[in-house]
Amino acid sequence: MMKRYAYRHFLSQTQDRVFSYASYMLRNREDAEDVTQEVFVKMWKHWDTIRKEKRDSWILRVTHNECIDLLRRKSSPQRAWTTLDDAVNNRIVALSSISPEQELESGEMQKAILASLAGLPDKMQSMMLLHYYQGVRFEEIAEILGMSLSAVKTGMHRARKQLRGVLEKRYPELAGVGNVQTV
Repeated sequence: MMKRYAYRHFLSQTQDRVFSYASYMLRNREDAEDVTQEVFVKMWKHWDTIRKEKRDSWILRVTHNECIDLLRRKSSPQRAWTTLDDAVNNRIVALSSISPEQELESGEMQKAILASLAGLPDKMQSMMLLHYYQGVRFEEIAEILGMSLSAVKTGMHRARKQLRGVLEKRYPELAGVGNVQTV
């Protein structure tokens, strides 16, 4: 009974995060729902063997692996990064303290950044999504992606540099909007 309560509490705390990450990786709502369900089934099966302090990184690592496996099964050499509207609209949160102009600029920058992620290698995309959209620390990213901490730090530095380059080429009109360098 205690296991079920703890599991349900964990599920309620992490299901949006898992679904969001799967949505970004797969660019398909139905696939993201399937992966999310599969991840939580695995979590239930392994609940007793996963240390409590490792559950957050475990769930994201399994989500990442399930997404990669699904992409491989579908034999998709390229992800459909062009259909961003649903994912972007799900992630853009309008803050009541900002003006409509600021909200529009923020939304445009968000779309530009997400579209530009397609120009990065898969590992870099994963690192950027985990860190900036999921709030995962570098140490956890290293664990999730099976990389060393120094490789994650180096990869993030390179990813930010490449993303800036892609943004400057693809969206020159957004050069003065927001602070691209903090991405």
